[in-house]
Amino acid sequence: MSLRPSKGADGRPLLPPVHSAAGCLDHPDYRRDEESDEQDRQDEQVDRGARPRLELAGVWESEDGPTRRTVCCRECFWDGPLTWLDDTRLAVWGYGTDDEHWIAAVRVFDVTTGAELDWFPGPRGALVFDRELASLDGLTLWDVKRGARLARDSAQLARYHPGAKIYAGLPASGELATCRVRGIDAAASWSTPTIRTLARRIAHDRAFAELPVLGDALLLAGCPDADMIAHCHAPGEHGARCWVLDRLVEP
Repeated sequence: MSLRPSKGADGRPLLPPVHSAAGCLDHPDYRRDEESDEQDRQDEQVDRGARPRLELAGVWESEDGPTRRTVCCRECFWDGPLTWLDDTRLAVWGYGTDDEHWIAAVRVFDVTTGAELDWFPGPRGALVFDRELASLDGLTLWDVKRGARLARDSAQLARYHPGAKIYAGLPASGELATCRVRGIDAAASWSTPTIRTLARRIAHDRAFAELPVLGDALLLAGCPDADMIAHCHAPGEHGARCWVLDRLVEP
């Protein structure tokens, strides 16, 4: 009579684990599980660094769980334009209810409470936010805090590249149309004559090596835009245009 090891669902023998001198489990399957767990941990760390994550009280929470917030209910209006303004504020297009005439407007909600914070009329079309709120039915820029229109361009633009800070579209003519925000910070309280002169000179001479000097000037002047300052201080080669200079130099 011979003893045969039991087999698992995959047909492989179920062998007892082998203990090493250090007292650690050394079974091949156990080692594979440890390696897989370690890889999962590394992937999670990379994932956390690559994009922001929404931390919920329970990751397995259902769609109607306790963290759900209803910001506005529109039974007859689906998939309307909306965009995040920051980690807690959401801009939703359209003012009114199903029984009223819709007003072209934006409503701002706090998603942590569901409360409506503000609204202002004017924006139409898809919404994008990067420092200013942009509506893409003809590019229009809006100051969310004041509800004021800052600029308008008649070009039909449908996409925005947040890295290059470029709006783009393909109108009926078939020729690619692009647009960058220019001069919108020239009148800011922190945009001093020294900053504007320096920005114009760097842009005219394409002297991008002097951007760190501009970054220092922005910092000393109290510029609240950390991304602008960081861009000026970033090392490496620079492209043919600079979105920071575009915002500071009037067209």
